[in-house]
Amino acid sequence: MKTTKKPGLIFGKISIIDIVIVALAIVVVVYGLSVFTDKGVTSGPSKVKIQYTFETNSVIESFGDQLFVGANLYNSSRNHYLGKLVSFEIKPYEVEVKDRERGIITKQIVPEQFVATLVIEAEAVVDAYHYRVTQEDIKIGTSIPVKGKGFASLGYVVGLKEVK
Repeated sequence: MKTTKKPGLIFGKISIIDIVIVALAIVVVVYGLSVFTDKGVTSGPSKVKIQYTFETNSVIESFGDQLFVGANLYNSSRNHYLGKLVSFEIKPYEVEVKDRERGIITKQIVPEQFVATLVIEAEAVVDAYHYRVTQEDIKIGTSIPVKGKGFASLGYVVGLKEVK
């Protein structure tokens, strides 16, 4: 039997091309793991108590008669729990009106229309980007349809803070 050395083989059995392919595969796997692993989050979501301020759109006077501290509030379209009512305030509904003669903008009260400001407290799951009460994202500017026993209204989250 005749054995000859073939060019391009190391130790007579391993090809240089095979070594390059294995090295390239190792580099691709290491790069893929570094790109697709989560670097910024060291722990999972945590729970905190939050208070957020919710301001309704225009409501009628009897809306305020239905509010009471301690009421459970829900999203009226999805029926998700939003928290407990901690405090509330009913103010007259004002609109801005242009006075073209004097060149100014004035606020005028709309008769028989009111705005309710509700402070709601809830346990929220917090991660890097969200405060989530049940399945509802609570963020300033979020529009939420709120309901309780005897009332419902659409409005916006206008304030948010964590409490101890």
